[in-house]
Amino acid sequence: VQGEVIEQSFGEEHLCFRTLQRFTAATLEHGMHPPISPKPEWRALMDEMAVVATKEYRSIVFEEPRFVEYFRL
Repeated sequence: VQGEVIEQSFGEEHLCFRTLQRFTAATLEHGMHPPISPKPEWRALMDEMAVVATKEYRSIVFEEPRFVEYFRL
């Protein structure tokens, strides 16, 4: 929970209890449904996506001459 949201989630007693209920329920539900182990083909696809995404990111950040200018506007 980030600082600006603390008041929204815990500022009043009834909000505090509701937030606690939500966090507790989510934690228990997660514990009852362990994550699925990724299949080898999923890992291969994610590796390929990571390579493509890294290449595109670097092309924008390091090769696009207008990149820094865009953020100075």
